[in-house]
Amino acid sequence: MHCIVLSSPNGKGVWYISRSAEVLGYHRLERRARILFMLVAKNLLPSGRPNTLGVLHRGNNRFTRAHAWPLPRHPDEKPEFSQAKGVLEQLYGEAFEFDEQTQRVYRRQVLSPDDTWRLGKRTEVTLWEGEAREIPSPKPEGFEGYVPFTSWTLGPFDGMGHYLIAFELEVSGESYDRLVEEHPFFTIDGPYRLLDEIEYGDLPRLAQCERGEWMRLLGPFKDEASRLDSVSYDLVILGGGRADATVTSADKIEVEQDIRPCGACEAPRQDPGLVSKRFLTFNPFFSIAVKYAAGRIAARQPDIAGVP
Repeated sequence: MHCIVLSSPNGKGVWYISRSAEVLGYHRLERRARILFMLVAKNLLPSGRPNTLGVLHRGNNRFTRAHAWPLPRHPDEKPEFSQAKGVLEQLYGEAFEFDEQTQRVYRRQVLSPDDTWRLGKRTEVTLWEGEAREIPSPKPEGFEGYVPFTSWTLGPFDGMGHYLIAFELEVSGESYDRLVEEHPFFTIDGPYRLLDEIEYGDLPRLAQCERGEWMRLLGPFKDEASRLDSVSYDLVILGGGRADATVTSADKIEVEQDIRPCGACEAPRQDPGLVSKRFLTFNPFFSIAVKYAAGRIAARQPDIAGVP
């Protein structure tokens, strides 16, 4: 359930999303999931015509903008290892370079479909430092219970060219229970599956008088004229590799062996620290079933309870 859907209020012809990467960390006892997103997006509108980007995630979420450079760390990557490279830096750092003379970031390589580096034209990348405005919905102000989705408008993006965009989402409380805890395993789904779950799973649970407004808000993300698909989707699950609590505080996660990933596969390139598991896909219908590894959670209980 933990993926985003993108839309363009100015029409899909003004954006090109080349890569959507997300790093996920799950915490069962704390009843929350934290997700770091990084987008490589090309704004096709010329200067003087500010562009915007719509973002949607299922459930009731908290949004935090992250600095895109240096490549950000997920909040579950422990600060004791601040001198070591973070997961995003290990996986994607070779794509970019910082020019000391111009004080600008450039993309110098791209990942090909077979997950190998391919030299490209050296291209300046603008670091997005704009605002995210939550799109008003029928959700009462301050309401922390479950809602079908939360959406935001990111912008402005003023100037044609490539942008590096980073932000964090946190799913907690009733939304965490509905999307994660209520299931023997839970899924990380592509945007098309996510839209179906909202329309055919969440909206029918609402009172009849509420469905129309939620469906109206969902419209730009469903409409092919405004919905934005990424060329590729990278999914990095912290705790999905080696159970190393000194490097990441996220709980250990396992891929459900009886339910094979649909439309996604383990990526050839994994982080050298082996504390995460990375999947790669070009399929917006992808779905990966995962579950908590019981041993890691049990090991954390005494510490959280304050027992030495």
